[in-house]
Amino acid sequence: MTARPKSTSDSSGSRDRRQSAKTGRAHPADQRERLEELERQMAAARENEKRALADYQNLVRRQQQDRARLVAAASREVIETILEPLEHLNMASRKLNDPGLTMVVDQLWERLDELGLDQLDVLGKEFDERTMEAVERRGHGSWVLAVVRPGFTLGDHVIQHAQVVVGDQAGDQADGQTGERPEEDGQTSNQLGS
Repeated sequence: MTARPKSTSDSSGSRDRRQSAKTGRAHPADQRERLEELERQMAAARENEKRALADYQNLVRRQQQDRARLVAAASREVIETILEPLEHLNMASRKLNDPGLTMVVDQLWERLDELGLDQLDVLGKEFDERTMEAVERRGHGSWVLAVVRPGFTLGDHVIQHAQVVVGDQAGDQADGQTGERPEEDGQTSNQLGS
């Protein structure tokens, strides 16, 4: 028998692949393709990991913000609830002139101050409807002449508008008024909580 000559139609690449298949080794071109595919999968996995981490961080941040809003709302609600009775207690302590009661009232105001409660400073300022409520008008001006009831903010929120007397500052000052409305004991309502 004569040996049959090898066909020239066989490419060296397919012959190498057949030999590689027989020996169990992949051809370098197949290895490159496989490596590129694995690199694409690795890059996609890394992107998915980054997205998942960002989603988790956003979730944690939103939960912290929601918790802070809830605490702030609860604090505001409690403070709004006790503000009026505390103002009455403050007036009673001034009337009774009891040092023990005055000390307790002062401590309450200090604690509320620590929680972020601030009294609005409105006396002698121009009327601002965002923080004030006019309960009396004297003349045509827009200056706060007296504070009937103090206003308060908690953080950035007005929780009680200041009730004020509004008028023409120059005309009232010329009449000898100081812009403070005296109470029966000689103190002004603007001194509440201070």
